[in-house]
Amino acid sequence: MYNSSSSDDERNEIGNALESIWKSVLKVNTCDENTEFIQLGGDSLAAMLCISRISATIGVEIDIEEFFLEGATINGLTELIYAEKKKLGLIEPT
Repeated sequence: MYNSSSSDDERNEIGNALESIWKSVLKVNTCDENTEFIQLGGDSLAAMLCISRISATIGVEIDIEEFFLEGATINGLTELIYAEKKKLGLIEPT
């Protein structure tokens, strides 16, 4: 997914966790990191379940608007969560 620096390792971890969450919630075997949530069959109820699992698994709270507007793909959501974790001091500055 990304190169191998500590920030890239963190992004990989986030992306892998999101992929697992999306596969579980959407009941799909594969999901591309650039495919939109809606295209995979996601809806607002599935998004709420994903948001709950993101909070429990990754430790970051995002709202439904952010999920759909900024994080419509795994890549977009990875960047959103990475920035939020950095803002909260959960990631060492690079």
